Amino acid sequence: MENFDQRNYATSPSYPGPAQGGQPILITKHSGPGIASFIISLVTFLGYIFATVLITVAAANVLESPDELFQEYFMQQGSAIVGILLFFLAALLNLTSLILGIVGISTKNRKKVFAILGTIFSAIPIFPVIIILLFSNL
Repeated sequence: MENFDQRNYATSPSYPGPAQGGQPILITKHSGPGIASFIISLVTFLGYIFATVLITVAAANVLESPDELFQEYFMQQGSAIVGILLFFLAALLNLTSLILGIVGISTKNRKKVFAILGTIFSAIPIFPVIIILLFSNL
């Protein structure tokens, strides 16, 4: 009969036994804030698209018939306001995603793939807004 300590745990896929150098294999997990940053950045991208569509449709409907400009404006004002509010909500979530991505990058002993992707995806929409704000006063 085989002793409990003499079993070969290194071949078992469920046990991360010692590596060749005698050091135990460390299994690192993905960073929680990094995963949250990545998911929120994808959601904000969809939010920006949906807000842009709402605002564009509202503007197109107002400009479509200039004879009834005021009537059309009031009828479409609700969708334009919803689009603008959705745009600002997406921008707020975008900043939250950027902060979570930076926190995910700074965590130790965690995988940083999702944190880096979340930070990049949340930083991309911020740069055009900063450039527009900088050049709007010229």
